[in-house]
Amino acid sequence: QTLQTDIAKLQDQARANPNVPIKPETVNPKLDEYEKLGREFKFKQEDYKAKAERRQAAVMGPVRLDIGNALQEFAKKNGYMMILDASKLDGAGLLLAFDEKYDITKDFITFYNTRPAATAAK
Repeated sequence: QTLQTDIAKLQDQARANPNVPIKPETVNPKLDEYEKLGREFKFKQEDYKAKAERRQAAVMGPVRLDIGNALQEFAKKNGYMMILDASKLDGAGLLLAFDEKYDITKDFITFYNTRPAATAAK
């Protein structure tokens, strides 16, 4: 942040006194350092994002798998040929209309929560 402030000051000085040149020896090292810090920041940001995605997959993977298995069990038990995620379809602009009476979300949640805890650990 200090480097960014220094560069901004130099830019302001250049704009305020267009007839007084700023020596490249003064500006170039600051610009180089600013660019280097920008690259480091971007690398660290991407590294953090990758670590967060790996952690999320490790933590949420088993939960998603259990919910998926429960959905299969729920569909078979109730004779559903398929179950669609209306929120994802709507978010993608694929759902034009929906009758709430066919929303089985609450029924599935009740089913899922009545399953033995040991089932979730599989």
